[in-house]
Amino acid sequence: STKVNELKRLRHKNLMGINEISTYVQNNYTFYYIETEYFPGRSLWNKLLFTKHTYEQSLEIIEQIIDGLKEFHHRYLYFETLNSENIIINADGIIKIDVLSYLQQKNNLEIRLFCFYC
Repeated sequence: STKVNELKRLRHKNLMGINEISTYVQNNYTFYYIETEYFPGRSLWNKLLFTKHTYEQSLEIIEQIIDGLKEFHHRYLYFETLNSENIIINADGIIKIDVLSYLQQKNNLEIRLFCFYC
């Protein structure tokens, strides 16, 4: 689909990059293989639950989320629901928005994640 190809072309420091998207059909079911960039971190929800932030740290987080969403919206892509579980933060405070959640919302997909780096 056009939206999937647009996601693959997205390259922004605050958006989770997609490296590869492929499909295969088996028994009349279409399966998608989606490989994203490796970005070690945890959900913003988890980070906020267990860590207290200063005002400045909170503003930095918000600015990064806004920067990522601006790029997303410039491509005419819009999240129906973006929540803190779809936003990943690493140990250095860098934010990445998980674009797989967009695919899941738009296509009603069941996504099973496999970690090849664990």
